[in-house]
Amino acid sequence: MKRINNGELVELSAAGKKLDQNSEVHSLFGMVVQFRNNSNHAYQIEWYKPDGTTKRFPMARYEIKRFKRPK
Repeated sequence: MKRINNGELVELSAAGKKLDQNSEVHSLFGMVVQFRNNSNHAYQIEWYKPDGTTKRFPMARYEIKRFKRPK
């Protein structure tokens, strides 16, 4: 799987949506703010909530995918 770079927008993948631990960010989009190559959850994602607040979560690559804008 190709690495997602810092600054790219992401959303949960199908696998990420199945995990209860990700329920807080289920319908949100986020941005990769840090990549740590030596970690199981290598991506630090800043998730953006509708009320304007943000939340940072560490995520594994299989839990996220590049954001695709709605058609």
